[in-house]
Amino acid sequence: MRGDEDALLQQTGPGRKLLAYVSQPDAADGDGIAAWLGNLDGNLERFRAAVEPPEPTATRYDSPAVLDSDAFLRLLLTLPPAVELGLSLPQVRELCERSDVWRALAGSLGVVLYEVLSRSPKRKNGHKRPGASDIWQAVYLGVAEVFVTGDERQLEAVSKVSPVLRHPRCVVSALEFFAGLETDGLGAGLRCGVCGCALGVAGTGRSEHTIHARLP
Repeated sequence: MRGDEDALLQQTGPGRKLLAYVSQPDAADGDGIAAWLGNLDGNLERFRAAVEPPEPTATRYDSPAVLDSDAFLRLLLTLPPAVELGLSLPQVRELCERSDVWRALAGSLGVVLYEVLSRSPKRKNGHKRPGASDIWQAVYLGVAEVFVTGDERQLEAVSKVSPVLRHPRCVVSALEFFAGLETDGLGAGLRCGVCGCALGVAGTGRSEHTIHARLP
C-alpha cells in the first residue's frame, strides 16, 4: 500500500503448515487437506443453492466493467484479507489497479459469481464444472507467469481471469505445455514466447492459451 515493489509477509500458522507440506509432501495430512477442500466446495454449492437464478444471467461478472464498479469493490471488502487490513473502498480500488495479486483475487471472485449466476452446467463435453478449489487457484496468476492445468473446465475458468490483469499471464493446458518441452519438436509449429508451450497441438482441436509478453 506504500507503493513498494516487494512486501515481507509475516509467517502465520497456516503458512508454516503449507511450507511443511511443500517441503515434505509425504508427511502431509491427507485427510485434513481433503476435509478442507471438501468444505470449500461445500460452501460454494450452498452458495449456489441459495442464489442461483431460475434463468441464467448474461452479465459477465468477470469483466473489467464489473470488477471496477463500486458495488463489486464493496463486495471485495467483505473478503477476509480486506477485513483484516481494514481497507476502505478507495484503498481496495487502488490495490486492484496496482497489484495483480488483488486483481487476480477480484477476477476469481468474479468468475465464481459468473459460474453460479450463469448456471454453469454440471457437466460439459464430459467434464465436471470447476469446484471452489479449482476456481480460487486463479489467484496464483498474480504471482506466476504460467498457469498449467489438465482440467479443461478449470482451464476455461482461469482463462477468464488472466485478461483482466495488468500483465495477463499464460493459461495453458498440460498437453500443450508439455508438448513445448519435447526436445524433438522445438522447431515445429507456433509456440508461446513466455512458457514455450506448443499452441494448437494436434488432437486438442483448440487452445485456451494466449501469447502474452514476458512480465517486467
